[in-house]
Amino acid sequence: MNRRKPIYVLAFLAILVFASAGHYDDAGTYIIYTPQNTPISGGNVVLKWVGDDMSESEISSANAYYAQNYPYATRVADPTYTYNCHAFAWWVNYGGEKLWLNYPTLFMSDGSFESCSSYSATHVYYPTGGHSAVMTTAPYYVKSKWGSLGLYYIG
Repeated sequence: MNRRKPIYVLAFLAILVFASAGHYDDAGTYIIYTPQNTPISGGNVVLKWVGDDMSESEISSANAYYAQNYPYATRVADPTYTYNCHAFAWWVNYGGEKLWLNYPTLFMSDGSFESCSSYSATHVYYPTGGHSAVMTTAPYYVKSKWGSLGLYYIG
């Protein structure tokens, strides 16, 4: 069976990220792996949230703001500090632990994914805006975590 490698699209997007209370543990050694089994680790690359997550009030406020200002976006999950867009697209979406991933480039450079510029993409990487997302098919939607905000479909 000829198996096609997942592919990604390069694009641009700017995302607003709320300031957070608490902190990310950058001293811990957290290791995740690409589909080619390349390890990704380091205190500035893979981080784990330590402390309380957003309060119900913060979640409610963020959800209300984004529902009013981005009516074309459908919220799939509430805001959380535990993971970001890169972690969702390249790791959490495949069942990985919720972590904060600052640099997803190894997923693209180790041969796990191939670059393209079409609707056949499985992932989207916005290098200028520092954002990652997953593409869905029929209908074509972009599914992404907006920093510490919610997880959304846009299409």
